[in-house]
Amino acid sequence: MVVALVPFVKTYYREMLREHVRLKQQLVLKFKKLRRRRRRRGEGAVGAAAPAVSASAATQGGQPTTKIERRASSSSSSSSSSYESMTESNALFRYLLLKSVGRFCQFWSANLMSSCEVRGKEIIHDAILKRKRNQALITVSNHVASIDDPFVTSLLVPDEAIEKTALSSSSKLDLETEFGLESEESKDAVHKNKVRWVMCATDRCFNSKLASTFFKAVQVLPVERGAGLHQPSMKVASSLLNKGGWVHIFPEGTRSRTGDLLKMKPGVGQLVVNTVNHLKRELLANAASSSSSSSSSSSSSSSSSSSSSSSSSSSSSSSSSSRSSELNSAIGDLSPLIVPYYHDGMGELMEKGRKFPKVGTRMKVVVGEPIEIRDLVVLFASGEMGEKELRSSILARVETAIHQLKETATQEDYVLTYNNSSIYEGNESSYKHSREILDPLQSLALECSNIWRRLLPLGLRAAMHQQEQQEEDRAKQEEQQEIRSLWDFKKSVYPLNLNMASLQM
Repeated sequence: MVVALVPFVKTYYREMLREHVRLKQQLVLKFKKLRRRRRRRGEGAVGAAAPAVSASAATQGGQPTTKIERRASSSSSSSSSSYESMTESNALFRYLLLKSVGRFCQFWSANLMSSCEVRGKEIIHDAILKRKRNQALITVSNHVASIDDPFVTSLLVPDEAIEKTALSSSSKLDLETEFGLESEESKDAVHKNKVRWVMCATDRCFNSKLASTFFKAVQVLPVERGAGLHQPSMKVASSLLNKGGWVHIFPEGTRSRTGDLLKMKPGVGQLVVNTVNHLKRELLANAASSSSSSSSSSSSSSSSSSSSSSSSSSSSSSSSSSRSSELNSAIGDLSPLIVPYYHDGMGELMEKGRKFPKVGTRMKVVVGEPIEIRDLVVLFASGEMGEKELRSSILARVETAIHQLKETATQEDYVLTYNNSSIYEGNESSYKHSREILDPLQSLALECSNIWRRLLPLGLRAAMHQQEQQEEDRAKQEEQQEIRSLWDFKKSVYPLNLNMASLQM
């Protein structure tokens, strides 16, 4: 049994070596990028030596003087440059690529699949076309195949989202005029916030210049594996959400080989934190400017007296408290819209190692109602909840929603309860909370059983391989035995033929 496992161990060892080589190549590429950046910074520092003198001489004219100001200005310039480098592309080229990829996926699902069912399409259509102005949209789903995003998203996005002439303006908020919040719209259809942006690993989608150009045009943001929550792509995604954009994210962070849901990561929560912080700063700045203008006009018209000052102070405190509550409610109304959906069948459509989709497969997509996070956003805006708690709470709700949508894919009468806040205790998912707490011995036994369950197929395959080898050896031996018997027969007949020939002569 152990001897039969040797070839399989060798294959796994070869795969491990290949993975090691791939990681080494990634490290080499990162090292080269760092060297290029350092060289560019050095050239920029040499080129900026002369302007630095004039900038130091003009410190009184609004130039940054302290280290903090210089660091803030450099970080803002680097973030703006990274945003432009990741998002800017030719408008016509982008439009044609998005249209062609979407049409190809729609044609495949309609003509080359045995069945394709989409439930809840009107929910995602309303979220894309009819959400509030400047409200961010985040969609989350499971991740099984490398073409999950273009294939499933093309079934959910309405045609009006890409067409420039059909993009209707949403109804303005009453709070928008009060706080002076304005939206940014561009001539490009992409910046109408109706087409999604998605994140993909750099080692898969951005490993060449041609691939980088293509994926950049179809609105894919490069993500560095293991770079954390504050990498440039997360900042760019947050900037897109701040403008009311749509970002799709896979909470699992990687593809599931078995189709089971993996442990989810807090990237969605970080995007919500960044968006709410930006919204809070913007609303506070607008409210402060409006209050300063109103206070200056009232101070010029009012007379100074002790009784009036006391009454005005009490009224100002009450108005400030009401103003803060209005701001928090406004932030809650403009909180990001998180729409979950679950798809089943993509693992069969695009199996591991395939270069082209498989024909005749089945697929089912279930879109759920938007996840309710307004209560969490209001608590965070009021200061009663920290960033870490908000991230964990949103992660718990996202994980519960995707798990429940998976249940509805198999059970149509399943009742969704992920928008019921009472099922979340201690900012944990209901699935995590329902698991039993095992003692160390039970957990060790469970781990051993899981290991044995993984090794059992290998043992069966090894036994089958050994049996096939024995059958092949037995067949070879029988063939050799037949050849030997024929050879012995010829040797016994050959002298007779010689004797008969000699007699005839």
